[in-house]
Amino acid sequence: MKLLVDTSVIIDVLRGRPEATDALVAARATAGPLHASEITRAEIIAGMRADGKTISERHEFGDVGRGEVRQKSVAAALSILKRLLE
Repeated sequence: MKLLVDTSVIIDVLRGRPEATDALVAARATAGPLHASEITRAEIIAGMRADGKTISERHEFGDVGRGEVRQKSVAAALSILKRLLE
């Protein structure tokens, strides 16, 4: 079985929230290898800051369909990354 980990769970782990870490450890023991989508990876990279703090934004795309949400999520993550690089 493959388990896809959501961005919010990874952020909680990075922030040191023990319940998130415990959940991932338990999931790993049950499901095997954990996976993250390319969108999740982009969101995590875009949200990282040199000072170690994580920035996050909430985006609601509405009922536009899965493909549209993917495209808008990547665009939002790239926008954050661009601002961090400026």
